Amino acid sequence: MRKLALGLAVSLLSSTALAAPKKAPVQAPPPEIAGLDADDAVIVRESIESLGMLGTPAAAEAIAARLSRGLPRDLTLVALDALGILQQRVAVPVVEKLTRHRDETIRLRALQTLVALDAPHLRGTLERGLDDPSAEVRAECVQALVRHGHRSSVPVLFRALDAGELGAALPIAVHGDDAAVRRLSSYLGRVPFTAMAEPMARALAREDLERRLRLDLVGRLVELATPEIKYFLEDLAGTLPGPSNDPVKRAVSDAAFRIVD
Repeated sequence: MRKLALGLAVSLLSSTALAAPKKAPVQAPPPEIAGLDADDAVIVRESIESLGMLGTPAAAEAIAARLSRGLPRDLTLVALDALGILQQRVAVPVVEKLTRHRDETIRLRALQTLVALDAPHLRGTLERGLDDPSAEVRAECVQALVRHGHRSSVPVLFRALDAGELGAALPIAVHGDDAAVRRLSSYLGRVPFTAMAEPMARALAREDLERRLRLDLVGRLVELATPEIKYFLEDLAGTLPGPSNDPVKRAVSDAAFRIVD
């Protein structure tokens, strides 16, 4: 009996040992991720570019983590480009920090990347960028606010316009209410018409604005009566929404006819 019991015990121990799951071997990180910490800048660049083509959240997370540890200027720009391609919001925090970088090219690229990521709170970052010392960064923010701005952005856009950032007229025309667009029309004749042409075209095409306001805009353009405005109105008439007998469209056509070359 003792021998039988001993045999059973040995058998049970053997079967338990066989049934125990084997520990999975620790996997090395993919070569692209491992290459991010290489001493050779060429390898780091190639790793970033390879990860940028993967299109996975893990790839974006790896690049963002490496970026947060600091990279030389050129590699920082490469990393930002890759994150813009990957479009994974996991990268937003580190990219947002770079919008305050001392290098204006890095600030500009970081803003472009945030736009590509459609980052939360993007509008606030763009509005803050209107005060950037770099004209190129300010212009980028203005252009991005055409798409990503809001009626609440209008006051800060007027401040930028008054400070000489003429591109701010366009997002005002796109997002402003009737009062804002009427105020914008007061800049006609005070700033070059090249800065006001597209904003006026956008405002005149906005059917959500009061018709009386849009007719007043046409009247203001007629008051200036420059050849440049005549050609602008001629080109604009056929692009406005509504039927041919729409009062605003008709007023634009008539105004173009009345202005003498």
